[in-house]
Amino acid sequence: MRMRLAFASLGSIELELIQPLTTENDYTHFLETRGEGLHHILFDVQDMDATLSALGEKGVEVLQTGTGLRPGTRFVYLDTVDAIGFPLEMRNLVAGSDGASPVPPAKM
Repeated sequence: MRMRLAFASLGSIELELIQPLTTENDYTHFLETRGEGLHHILFDVQDMDATLSALGEKGVEVLQTGTGLRPGTRFVYLDTVDAIGFPLEMRNLVAGSDGASPVPPAKM
């Protein structure tokens, strides 16, 4: 998947603008079926696995997972469209990462 991204920080809120450059992805599907607008909202979580487990028990399914654009991050898109009208995204940081800088190498 290829896309152009732009980020703007508004205090503790980050706005992400996404322009898909290929046709076989969720962002292009969203544009074709719903038009421009809010695609998802992201929340940082402390414990991704525990949060996923709790949401899974409530029937929330995972749509997509991966490592984030920022070093040390991991993300998950959740299928919450029927419940709230759009997907939720969760992101967590690996120990030692601030989400903006590379994770420092472990000392030997």
